Amino acid sequence: DNRSEFIAQKIETWLGENQIEILYIDLGSPWQYGYIENFHSRFRRECLIREWLLNLREARVVIENCRQHYKEERSSKVYKRKLSQYRALYLER
Repeated sequence: DNRSEFIAQKIETWLGENQIEILYIDLGSPWQYGYIENFHSRFRRECLIREWLLNLREARVVIENCRQHYKEERSSKVYKRKLSQYRALYLER
């Protein structure tokens, strides 16, 4: 599946046409993009390490449960409301 490479080529072309410089993350320097590194370490610690995954189907269920927890429960601690509550408020408008 080369879809992401084709998209990246189109983006690079567009950036070049608009004289926008591309800044790459240096190899072996995960600190340059701390948000995703933080997420990956949290995902490993809170989801993958705690579970014994026996097959792909089970992995999908466990990962989806972790994803829902991350989106709903964790965000409610940070933002004082669950994502579904924000969605309902938005749809009421």
